[in-house]
Amino acid sequence: MGIPVTAVSYASSVIPILLAVWLMSYVEKWVDRVIPAALKLLLVPLITLLVMVPVTLIAIGPLGTFVGSGLSGGINWLLNEGGLIAGIVLGGAMALIIMTGMHYALVPIILSNIATLGFDKFLPLTFISNMGQAGATLGVFFRAKDKKLKTVALSTSFTALMGVTEPAMYGVNMKYKKPFAAAMIGSAVGGGFALAFGAKAYVLAGNGGLPGLPSLIGQTFWYSFGGMILAFIVGAIMSTIFGIKEEEGDAEALAQFSPGASTAPAKAVSNDAATVNVEDMGDPTPTSDAVAVAPMTGKSIPLKEVNDPTFGDELMGKGVAFVPTVGELVSPVTGTIMNVFKTKHAIVVRSDNGMELLIHVGINTVKLRGQYFDAHVATGARVQAGDKLLTFELAEISKEYDITTAMVVTNTADYKQVLPVKLGEITMGEDVLKAEI
Repeated sequence: MGIPVTAVSYASSVIPILLAVWLMSYVEKWVDRVIPAALKLLLVPLITLLVMVPVTLIAIGPLGTFVGSGLSGGINWLLNEGGLIAGIVLGGAMALIIMTGMHYALVPIILSNIATLGFDKFLPLTFISNMGQAGATLGVFFRAKDKKLKTVALSTSFTALMGVTEPAMYGVNMKYKKPFAAAMIGSAVGGGFALAFGAKAYVLAGNGGLPGLPSLIGQTFWYSFGGMILAFIVGAIMSTIFGIKEEEGDAEALAQFSPGASTAPAKAVSNDAATVNVEDMGDPTPTSDAVAVAPMTGKSIPLKEVNDPTFGDELMGKGVAFVPTVGELVSPVTGTIMNVFKTKHAIVVRSDNGMELLIHVGINTVKLRGQYFDAHVATGARVQAGDKLLTFELAEISKEYDITTAMVVTNTADYKQVLPVKLGEITMGEDVLKAEI
């Protein structure tokens, strides 16, 4: 049709994708609004793609290349004249340049430099940037508490060292933001060092990591390699110093529930059952011995066998744990619901005689953010022992998380002793825990 389409690779870019999807959201909403309901399923996706595919291929997709073409002359001048400053600026910004796809516009210049001069000054910065990403991800490995995150950080740090930075950049560093800044700082330091001594690449290699080192072999090899080492070390140090804000884990979610402290939120939340204002209940004051029944069917085990120090070391109080075989949780006592966690994986209930129980379904299930859980009561509800509190999809949760459920007496200090009554196979409703004044 005579419409120019610039052929570019999208292998390392992410901005064109984000822009295309953002614009597509408006196109799709407009099309959905004007198409009759009977034809939506057929026509809305079709028309949306008919509009977006050419717009993306003609304009949005090559945007990074267009911008890069305008900047390539300035970047080339900076490389030739800037030395230390060029290394700091371009080294620090290299990850952003690659993300937008602007580096593709520099490929003809790189090829021309190698063909006519025998070297290029831009390529060493791509190696250095990759090392900065690798180092920053290693810093996440050192600072992370979550075992899965530590595993991901360590493995993606290695792949970045090998020249494949997308898993590290998009899977870890950008996700937690501070490591990405640390990677840019490391790359700026390494780039400044390398270009201050005139580092060059002599071959256009297909890899920007350790396997591609032969392309740097020449008179300036050690300056390039020194810049890579600096970027890696500085990136790792800065990432370790900056730290990360991990997704809230069980320890953080339970921090407010120190043993013996009131867990009452500000106001009751109405539901179909009778409710009370938990503000008026004050701190738990046991009035007599208390017995709790099993809140689920399965196997009861000693609390110390829970694979989580928050519960296993009895930091929250004494109690008992369960390995459920049915995805249903009932109230272990007659009393009042003091708190239903917003993630629905835990509930606090206070018995009428003052025993306060925290029931926590699974280990680290707070990260599910409520997925697979349904709450059947609300904060402030009055419940009888055996009333249904939660249901949960046991099979789905257990695919990824330890489903062991802890039930602890958070005001353990108010009792002389808190002891399991029955361990082993158990059915909900059987006596399982006793607290004696």
